[in-house]
Amino acid sequence: MSPALLTLMASTLLARLTGSSTKYEPLPRACHISGRVGSKVVVQGGWTNDFSDKSRQQLSSVVEIFDPYSELWEQRQVEGDAPSPGTYAAASASLCGDLFSFGGTDGRQRLNTLHRLDSKTWCWSQVSPQNADGAPMPKTLCAVIAFRNSLVVLGGYGVPRGPTEPQSFMQSTTFTDDFGWTDELHIYNLSEGVWSCPATTGERPPPCSSHTFTAVDDRRAVVFGGKNREKGKMNDVYIIDLSTMKWSKLNKSGGGPWPEERSGHAACCLNYGQQFPQLLVTGGADRRRQPLEDVWILDIDRGKWRKERPTLKARFAHSLTAFSLAPGLTEVVEFGGTSEQWAGSNETQPKIADTTLLQFSEDKHPKQLRQIVATDHT
Repeated sequence: MSPALLTLMASTLLARLTGSSTKYEPLPRACHISGRVGSKVVVQGGWTNDFSDKSRQQLSSVVEIFDPYSELWEQRQVEGDAPSPGTYAAASASLCGDLFSFGGTDGRQRLNTLHRLDSKTWCWSQVSPQNADGAPMPKTLCAVIAFRNSLVVLGGYGVPRGPTEPQSFMQSTTFTDDFGWTDELHIYNLSEGVWSCPATTGERPPPCSSHTFTAVDDRRAVVFGGKNREKGKMNDVYIIDLSTMKWSKLNKSGGGPWPEERSGHAACCLNYGQQFPQLLVTGGADRRRQPLEDVWILDIDRGKWRKERPTLKARFAHSLTAFSLAPGLTEVVEFGGTSEQWAGSNETQPKIADTTLLQFSEDKHPKQLRQIVATDHT
């Protein structure tokens, strides 16, 4: 039986998304955290266009919530011990119905704290592991996934705390010799409250940051792209079987289309846990630091990429969140980021608040490709 193909569907969202001038819109932002909480997307923090202490404090006291059914945003006040005001470039994942945030920077220091947003009380708490010395190094631009009752953190850019960590480290020559890229992999067990750093086998990713790390079923996760000093931008695909802790790398020599090198892109699984899972990748920044507008889907079991049409608004440092609306129908919410060439400064880099909705349907007849009319509201 051939794999079902997830294809882009035509959309008629334009009138509903742009028909009202009074809709609430979040502030433009990039490098925010985002995740699915229940049937909604929750966004918090990130770079905004205002780096004042007042703005940073205000941003940490709220979350932005998008409802894919009503296609509306709302803002909600949160309480508790939130991530440090102004935190950006953190990693996030949804687990047990709550949103978790790890690492990032508040503009003053890199962090390795783990925070949990309770979706019932909308209250943040800082998670206190039993072995704080076993936590990952303080870092930005790492990635995290939920795996069973645990969080798995991979890669990033930061400062090692000692000579024995991490598993592999590549020093930076751009800023200071203390900083660099890592390929360390840590697991936080939510039930036991303990960090671990398991040994892995196979061909593992090199030290990198600004990559994507995406769970595709209850044992596998996929790494794509990223950057480091030695290779610059990358476009390799690595798959880890978390039940055996074994890595494998997809072979590019089989022919067929393949995305160009990039970092700061976003990815999600279109059909998590189903037969023939497929990975969606949008945007990113290329080797010239220009934002990309392309859309790619990877058939993970076959190791084949295909490029979708049409292209979307070029952006990087944005987020993607997938929802199953009905059997065989998935909607993806793309939000935020920056749509101009990277200028080297977080404060001056323009951010956007565009929200794009993509719908994908399972189609057993690949020739019947249907495309979405991508719709932004700003």
